[in-house]
Amino acid sequence: YTLMGMAAAGYRADALTDAHIHYLSLNQALDGAFRNTSYRPPSEYGAFTTTAVALRAIKLYPLPGRREEFEERVNRAKRWLLSAKPFSIEERSMQLIALADAGASTSERAPFVKALKSAQNQDGSWSQLAGVRSDAYATGQALYALHIAGSIPTKDPVYQKGVEWLLRNQLADGSWFAPSRAIPVQPHTFESFPNGWHQFISEAASSWATMALLFTLPDKR
Repeated sequence: YTLMGMAAAGYRADALTDAHIHYLSLNQALDGAFRNTSYRPPSEYGAFTTTAVALRAIKLYPLPGRREEFEERVNRAKRWLLSAKPFSIEERSMQLIALADAGASTSERAPFVKALKSAQNQDGSWSQLAGVRSDAYATGQALYALHIAGSIPTKDPVYQKGVEWLLRNQLADGSWFAPSRAIPVQPHTFESFPNGWHQFISEAASSWATMALLFTLPDKR
């Protein structure tokens, strides 16, 4: 995530970014996945998200002198992604995003796009887990993944239904609410973001929702 933020700010590759990418290379498993050791669902608990973030970083800051090595690493990650079975919408969304960054073809990604679209609820939302109340985190993230990695246009009925749900469920203060599922491990600062004890996941949910909505605006460049 640090490297993605640096790239968004226009930071150019240097010894610092090289060190980050080298560190990532040391932590790739033999099966091709990247894994973490923390458990804070939905955003920080599984190999799909960690692999997606690592692949994006590698794509943003490649190491020219190790090109062939990283081509093999990315291909190994792609093979794992194509065979791994996701459980939650976080995993389905990140699997699709990671496949795009791993260079998977449109036909290879098609089944994953179909599965993510099929998980949409009747009201246009997505739920993190089957049978659980829908939220803006899952909905915004699914829309982002479908558009960025699934080439689903914002005019597509699936996308439009998701947008309508987000607009209906935005709170008066401008944020979106998402219920926390993680065990608290750090103090909350209630003045920094609304939604009380659910502020951390609600901030992430509001970010996903905002990105999904931004794609619907005219490109003024």
